Amino acid sequence: MVTKLDEHVHLRLLKNKKFLELALVLMVFLVTNIASQVFQLHITLNNGQSFDGVFYYRVAHQFSKGLKASSEAPFVYRIGTPFLVALFFKNNLLFGFKAVNIIANLITVLLFTVWLRLHLDDWRIRTLLATLFITQWHGPVRFTYYDPTYTDPWLFVFLLIGLITIQYIKLKPGILILVWLGLVTFIGVLFREIVMILPIALAFITNPIPRWDDIFCSFTWRKIVKLIKRPYYPFIFPFLLGIAGLFVVRQFASQYNDYSFTKSALDWAYDKPVLTYLHAFFVTFGPLIVLPIFFWRRSFQFLWEHQDMLIFLLGMMLVGWIGGSDTERFLYWAMPVVYVLIGLHIQENRSLLNSPPLILVLVVSTVCSQRLFWTVADFPNQFKTPFPIFSILSNRFQYLDLWSFFAERTVRLISLLEYLLLSGVLILWIKLRLYDTFLFKRNRSDEF
Repeated sequence: MVTKLDEHVHLRLLKNKKFLELALVLMVFLVTNIASQVFQLHITLNNGQSFDGVFYYRVAHQFSKGLKASSEAPFVYRIGTPFLVALFFKNNLLFGFKAVNIIANLITVLLFTVWLRLHLDDWRIRTLLATLFITQWHGPVRFTYYDPTYTDPWLFVFLLIGLITIQYIKLKPGILILVWLGLVTFIGVLFREIVMILPIALAFITNPIPRWDDIFCSFTWRKIVKLIKRPYYPFIFPFLLGIAGLFVVRQFASQYNDYSFTKSALDWAYDKPVLTYLHAFFVTFGPLIVLPIFFWRRSFQFLWEHQDMLIFLLGMMLVGWIGGSDTERFLYWAMPVVYVLIGLHIQENRSLLNSPPLILVLVVSTVCSQRLFWTVADFPNQFKTPFPIFSILSNRFQYLDLWSFFAERTVRLISLLEYLLLSGVLILWIKLRLYDTFLFKRNRSDEF
């Protein structure tokens, strides 16, 4: 019998573990920021404004002068971060981008901790996933110190706020929380238009998509239609607020080029190589992406039971394909769902993965993929890229060789083959351990 004292002790232990988890995550965040400040040099291209950052910097400069934003699309329509920079750091815009993004990164880390607690029970696994996010070389925490003028950090803030809100709407729907999600969407699209994925994902919290086997068992359209549940219609309210936010942006910004999202998306859908897209998944998430692939049945079951997360994931995968050349950046926006899947498989297969050699291989390969001990090289430079080991384990190399789309063909081919070989070894390794576990359980059953 569980007494009130036992419950009190259990709650106290749980509270202590959560406090320890938060303390460890914040310590990793602090150490990563200090190390990045000390060792990671800013890109010098365009006076430190980098590639797309030139356009964001121009918008911030125009705002600081009280002018309407006018620059190249689609960058000119992402006015949120440049506005914050112009508002608080009008006399030092480059430093302002860095400061504003660091604040966003801190908020993101705290929100990510909350997000993981909604889906994973083990605080150690949550801490591991938060550490992976913080130390990822192309993640917002580290990349801000290399390229401070990009706008992804605040996007993560709004995506996580929205995803957490959607989970609470599942538990306790109401007008106020729906209005809150609408405000998040309205403000979020001022920073990045992809925030519109939130109300679209909200429509699927009722899990309206039927299972494939149910569809195949229904041979008439009438039966199939009966299987499809109604979407969550209140999603229309935050969706319309998001549209309103896009219209507001157009009042404060205008483009002077002929950019068209539809034309750009069609071009990339046709031009992006399949192998490049496949390679980008490994560059983005490292060797741990093998876990959701190997346990694909459990992955699909989880996503089918949380179709809002399924739609969110598919949406980001689509953007990774048609969104542009920075495939890894777009795919990493799916990080909240992908890391939950990775954590879920670690949590449910702890005994299966509890092999020192297997853990050592995963740790070493993940450290290499994350480029944990190496900084990002300046661009342009005169360095020669060394032989890649998953990623480029050096501080002196050609910057573009880090990315699946831009890398020199030999570099990306070697990296992709290494990831595919490692994935094959890990899948075979886990299969053998799974088979040994099955034999052990069967022998124990025969004994009894």
